[in-house]
Amino acid sequence: MTVSKFHLFGLILLCHTVSFSQIRPDSRIVRSGEDPLEALPFSYRFLNKDYKEGYLAFQLGVKSNVYKFNYDLLTRKVTFLNEKKDTMVVKEDVTIKYLYLGKDAYYHNAQQGFFKILATDTVGKLASHVEIIHYVPTNIGYGTTKIRTTSIATAGPGQEQTFERFLKYVLINSNGTITPLDKTSILLMFPGKEEKIKAFMKQNKTSFKKEEDLVKLFEYCQSLGSL
Repeated sequence: MTVSKFHLFGLILLCHTVSFSQIRPDSRIVRSGEDPLEALPFSYRFLNKDYKEGYLAFQLGVKSNVYKFNYDLLTRKVTFLNEKKDTMVVKEDVTIKYLYLGKDAYYHNAQQGFFKILATDTVGKLASHVEIIHYVPTNIGYGTTKIRTTSIATAGPGQEQTFERFLKYVLINSNGTITPLDKTSILLMFPGKEEKIKAFMKQNKTSFKKEEDLVKLFEYCQSLGSL
């Protein structure tokens, strides 16, 4: 009986580990003496694996010229290739509303960066957000701990740095307020439709970690219309 329980526990632990590994952020370590700007791969550091043709949309309907753009997750800067194929950096501008890349539209928040719009309704938007979080070791008492920071210049000489790139899903309401997506937030965005939405999520076994499930859920909420 003891052996059987042990194997059952091992199976449960294995299943949990596999499940967790699927949602774990993509972590990278930059060794002592290395420059993160050089050490981290382009496909990790930037939002897209290559530059895509598009434009910036500003307030009052103003648009930029069409260039090939990308977003540097590490420096949190929009970059583009000019006519000479030189890499240029877009100056920080709170009046930027959207970045359009090919068929994709990204909502701009001055503090948090760009959010890829997955679905839109009159009450708000469903969006995804890719971010890189940076950790540096800090001495505390008799040991060390890793301190989260958004600055890549905070590590001292000889310090190993950890970077985590992860994806999250959010809701953006009509006022531009960004809320992490979960069962509670989706019900609050579509008030008066709670029971139907709950029934839909249960019937479809909606996963809040799968983009296709979330788009399907959001579109269903749209289809309910006003009560």
